[in-house]
Amino acid sequence: MCVDCRAITNITVKYHHPIPRLDDMLDELHGSCVFSKIDLKSVMPFGLTNAPSTFMRLMNHVLRAFIGRFVVIYFDDILVYSKNLDDHKVLV
Repeated sequence: MCVDCRAITNITVKYHHPIPRLDDMLDELHGSCVFSKIDLKSVMPFGLTNAPSTFMRLMNHVLRAFIGRFVVIYFDDILVYSKNLDDHKVLV
């Protein structure tokens, strides 16, 4: 499927969300053994201008209470992590 996003791109307000440092995100995972990854690539329209930073800003806003506790967000990927399987079952 091909979507023409040129009209929307022309009126989109450019928002620059900083790219998180991979080292900082990996530090959050210290001691974790169980992971679940959610890939939302099909939800994010890559042809649209500013889509990655806008989508990442939205995900950070929606999941802000969980970031740093058991969630890491990197562009279109959400990683849920925990120290053991029992805790992970409760989170996911």
